[in-house]
Amino acid sequence: MADINIFYKKYNSYLSTFKKCSFDDDNKCYLCSDTSQKAINFDNIIKDIYPDSNKRPKSFDAIYVYQNLVFCIEFKNQIPSQIKIVKLEKR
Repeated sequence: MADINIFYKKYNSYLSTFKKCSFDDDNKCYLCSDTSQKAINFDNIIKDIYPDSNKRPKSFDAIYVYQNLVFCIEFKNQIPSQIKIVKLEKR
C-alpha cells in the first residue's frame, strides 16, 4: 500500500484549499468557497511539469485525502442539469 505522506512531502508546496483549487481561469472566478478543506492543487503540479500549454495533458483540479481514501476532484463551471452523470465502478 502506498504511503500518502511521501506524496505530501514531495508536493507540499502545492498544498492549497478547495477554494483556490476551484479557480476558473477562463471566467476568473472561484467555483467553491470552502477554505477549510486542504487539498493538493493538481492543476499547478501539471502546469509546472508541462510549462508549454500546447503539450500539457488534461488533468483534474485537486487531490483530496480523507483517512485512507484519495479523491480526484474536478470543479465544473456548468449548470447542474447540463452535466452528464457517468457512474464510476470500483474494480
